[in-house]
Amino acid sequence: MPERAGALPLAALRQAVVEGIRHVASYSEVEFRALLYGRAQRIDGPGASRPACLRMAVAAAALGVFAIGGGLYASARLDTPSGPSIVVAALALFILTRIRLPKSGGGKR
Repeated sequence: MPERAGALPLAALRQAVVEGIRHVASYSEVEFRALLYGRAQRIDGPGASRPACLRMAVAAAALGVFAIGGGLYASARLDTPSGPSIVVAALALFILTRIRLPKSGGGKR
């Protein structure tokens, strides 16, 4: 593996990616708290339970972090622009969440 990617040392590039993810995660935490404490009841309507809203908000935040991390990794690895790479990663995660897998269980159906 080469020690330099273009004109930037790989260690500096890795550090920049880690710092970027750290900043995004801290901003996401602030937004998540605002959602959780302020507007969580309105996600599914007035009849939604708080645990269901919490699970949905946590899943959305986690998928967002994975999309950003995957997009930034793909951007660095494949030498593509970061914005479109993040969008493609988010689209891939969205498609994966829409796939219905058959139930696997060891028993009678």
